Amino acid sequence: MGTKYGQLMESERCEIFRLHSAGYLARNWSRDRPRQRDDQPEMRRNALSKSGYAPLSAERIALARRRRKPKSKIERSSQILETVRDQLIAMGRSPEQIAGRLKLEQGKPVISHESIYRFVHGKEGRKEKLHRYLPQAKAKRGGEREEVISH
Repeated sequence: MGTKYGQLMESERCEIFRLHSAGYLARNWSRDRPRQRDDQPEMRRNALSKSGYAPLSAERIALARRRRKPKSKIERSSQILETVRDQLIAMGRSPEQIAGRLKLEQGKPVISHESIYRFVHGKEGRKEKLHRYLPQAKAKRGGEREEVISH
C-alpha cells in the first residue's frame, strides 16, 4: 500500500520546529517519522517572511490556505463562462452537449460536463439560478435512490 498523506497536526509542526532549531536537517529527521514526508516544503510554504518558521503561525497559514478555494476553470475564463451560459440558457443544451460541442469546435476537450454541473450547482450558479436550465431542472444534485431490500 502506498504512502498516505494528510494535513500536519500542530504537534508535528512543533516537532519540526524543535528539530530545525536544534540544527537537524529536514531530510534526516523525515526518515524517522511515521508519515515519511519531506518537511522542507512545509517550512517554505508556512514560514513568515521576517521571523521564519513558527508552529502556531504555520498552522494558521495552512488553515487559511485550505479555506481558500480556487476558482473553477469556468470562472477563470470569461470566454468559457460566456459560452456555457449562452448554450445553457439560450440554446437549452445540457452540460454533456455543451462539453461535446466545445470539444468539436476546439479539436480537444475544453471542459468536462462534470465541471459544468459543479459550476451550475455551485455558489455562482445558484445565485443565477442556472439549475432551471438543466434538462431535469433540479436545484440539488442526485436524486431519489431505490432502497435495496435484502432477504
